[in-house]
Amino acid sequence: MKKRLLKTVCLVIAVFMLVSVLTACGDSKKDSAPASSPQGSTEPSQQPPASPEKTWNFDIAFSHAEPVSVNWGRVFGPDLEAASGGRIKSTIYWAGSLVVLAEVPSAVDSGTITIGNMPTPNFIDLFPLNCRILQLPFMGLQDPIKTADIYMQLLKEFPEMEAEMAASGIKVVGATPLGRYDLKLTFKDKEVHLPADLAGRQIVPYKNEFMPLLEANNVGGMYVPPVQIFETLEKGVAEGYIATWAYAGFFSLTDLVNQHVDFGDGGAFQELNLFAMSLDTWNELPPDLQQALTDLFITNGGYKDIYYGDTEVLANRQKEMAIAKGDIITTLTQAEYDIWKEAILPEHEKTIADINSIRGDDVAQKIYDRIHELLG
Repeated sequence: MKKRLLKTVCLVIAVFMLVSVLTACGDSKKDSAPASSPQGSTEPSQQPPASPEKTWNFDIAFSHAEPVSVNWGRVFGPDLEAASGGRIKSTIYWAGSLVVLAEVPSAVDSGTITIGNMPTPNFIDLFPLNCRILQLPFMGLQDPIKTADIYMQLLKEFPEMEAEMAASGIKVVGATPLGRYDLKLTFKDKEVHLPADLAGRQIVPYKNEFMPLLEANNVGGMYVPPVQIFETLEKGVAEGYIATWAYAGFFSLTDLVNQHVDFGDGGAFQELNLFAMSLDTWNELPPDLQQALTDLFITNGGYKDIYYGDTEVLANRQKEMAIAKGDIITTLTQAEYDIWKEAILPEHEKTIADINSIRGDDVAQKIYDRIHELLG
């Protein structure tokens, strides 16, 4: 009897355990099966939410004041945000309020700023391929916009130029022309047509290549930082400088000047403002944003708008002021221009040879020759 009762109990327990196992398996399959909705159901499928697109905050520093750079603020502010579809936000710092001009390359490299303007005259030793060759005196460059276009073309053709910038963590995203440079003088007692007419004067040449020419004609010359030129002229330490009409407006020099020696369509030389961007930030951007920036700063004429919207207007205003003052404005004849140019050409050869010697290659010569090919 006891044995039969024991067997019955064991059988009941076994059946109970079997039912439990089967029930658990059924629930497991039910839980692990992919969710499905009955046919015709309107319930939305459960998808993970899309991750938000990354945005970038650009800190942009310019060495000049906002009132004379209205279009700079537009292109690097609202236009930049619109071109990026709102993925790039920019904060602009004017007049060296974040970094001074000399600090721009290191500030871009360190990530302190995202973009900064680099006038080529200030960085000829640091970036000779990018900042020295194109702006040699009397290169034959005339139209300012074509000058900028030529620079951007050289940047595409010569990887050495891009590598020179990349070594300092910089990607050049555009270039705006500063215009042609002419000779401005504070005296009216003698009209200047030839280098010999400057004998006994003190001039701020702004280019080392002018120094041998000045010395050969008994002219004193010195380099003065742009911000100190007003004081230098006002105190009579120098009697002239070489710069653009707009430059005179930037530094309030027109009131001090009484004579303008116009070197013609090409001027004494052309110069550029390079837009230096953090290479690290550039490399982080997806291809579509890189293209958007290229279109904004180059293809769609961003730097062209900047030039004609700011520089040309300011330059014309200074010319009108000079005429109203009764300043002497002399445009050199072709024969006079050729005398200045021929006196400078030996310095071209020395400059190119110096760069080649330091680099140990002939890239500078190739760039120099290519510029003249592009000029036709």
